This record gives sequence, C-alpha cells and structure tokens, in this order.
Amino acid sequence: MIRASPTRRLPPRASLAARYESVMQIYTVHLKRFDPLADFVLVKEGFSWPGFFLSALWALWHRLWWAALMLAAANLAVSLLSSMPDLNPFAQAAMSLGFAAAVGFIANDLRRWTLKRSGYVIEAVVSGQSLEDAERRFLDGSPELLITPAAKARS
Repeated sequence: MIRASPTRRLPPRASLAARYESVMQIYTVHLKRFDPLADFVLVKEGFSWPGFFLSALWALWHRLWWAALMLAAANLAVSLLSSMPDLNPFAQAAMSLGFAAAVGFIANDLRRWTLKRSGYVIEAVVSGQSLEDAERRFLDGSPELLITPAAKARS
C-alpha cells in the first residue's frame, strides 16, 4: 500500500500590493549650489513607468523642455522608421517598445541632468517607502532646511 506523504500547508500569499508596500525606494536629494536653504528636489532612482508610457509628456510635466523636445523628435523618428511598408509588424512593435523602455530607464537620469544644469547638486541619497517618507528622513538629518520662508527673509 502506497501512502501519500502529508502535504505541508503553506502560509497564505500576501497580495501584490502588500508585497510592494514594504519595498524601499531610493531617492537622490538635490539642492541649489549657492543657496542651500532653497527648496530641494527628490528624484527617484530606477525605472520610470510614467516615462515609459508618456515619454515627452512626462518630460513636459517635469519641466524638462529640452529633453521633451528631444524625446518628441526621437519618438517621431522611431514612428517613421517603424512605418516602413516592408517592416514586419513584430519588428515595428519591438522598435516602439524598445524606445519606450529606453526612455523609462533614462527618464530619471534626464531629470538629474536638467537639475545639474540648473545649478542643483546632489546633497544626499535617502530611502523610503514613499516620496514623503524619504523627504521626512532627509529633513530629520538636515533640520536647518526646515526654516520657514518668513524666518529666512528676516535673516
């Protein structure tokens, strides 16, 4: 007689949202070079899904004017190349997805590049579960940046 071994009961799987709830994101903190009390900007490290799906519109949203112009021109070039009549539809899709993936991978780097051109420098690297959490962690380590604009004007 063959007996089946008792099956182990696995713990219930957490939902996808619950899994990503505990994922820490890494952000770079950018401050104006000659005005350390000015506003700061946090830029997420890694892939940008809005950049993947929206490319030039994403760049316009973040006020990356030159990057938006270049992305629109590159998107137009990819569209013209993929509309060649003798091109396989799979090749057309591969070109479009490849361009979108490339934009998704470099989108946040374009933000950092534009901030650097505007006089911002990387002040710190922080992590947090959200943008607000990372901002709070940065401000906990730099309390001098919590000065209000009215107090800044008096000094």
